[in-house]
Amino acid sequence: MRRAPGLLLILLLGLTARAGEILSGPVLHASAPGTMVITWTTGEESTGELRYGNESLDRIATEQQPATRHLIQLDDLEPGRR
Repeated sequence: MRRAPGLLLILLLGLTARAGEILSGPVLHASAPGTMVITWTTGEESTGELRYGNESLDRIATEQQPATRHLIQLDDLEPGRR
């Protein structure tokens, strides 16, 4: 599995500040070229939000409902970029 270090850092910082403790994850799943699925588990229900981008954090992906088992899928990613 390839990891995207910048993406991971932003996910951890955002969740720790808003939703309490991260119990497991995040785990990055590269399911197809240009697609990445990020999953994680928190101790409290919350709505996950992920900021990402190439040069700046200008894109946001948000879950639709609060959960403790989180999943966000990023589409239209440029293969080979971090």
